[in-house]
Amino acid sequence: MSDHLPLVPSSAWVADEYITDDHQLSIPPHVPPGTYRLVVGVYDAETGQRLRLPDGSDMLVIAHVRLETP
Repeated sequence: MSDHLPLVPSSAWVADEYITDDHQLSIPPHVPPGTYRLVVGVYDAETGQRLRLPDGSDMLVIAHVRLETP
């Protein structure tokens, strides 16, 4: 899990602009091989509540990651 404020506050975001915000993922050794979802969520800075998408969910799946046996 990687959870922190964005490098550029959302109040400064501009439409159609790409912002890179790197996160490092570390996978504990006890996680079994399989396919996992990589999800993101955005929080309201004032309330700490997770924002909802139009479909009512509070996260967006951005990728599926396959872990193989070492």
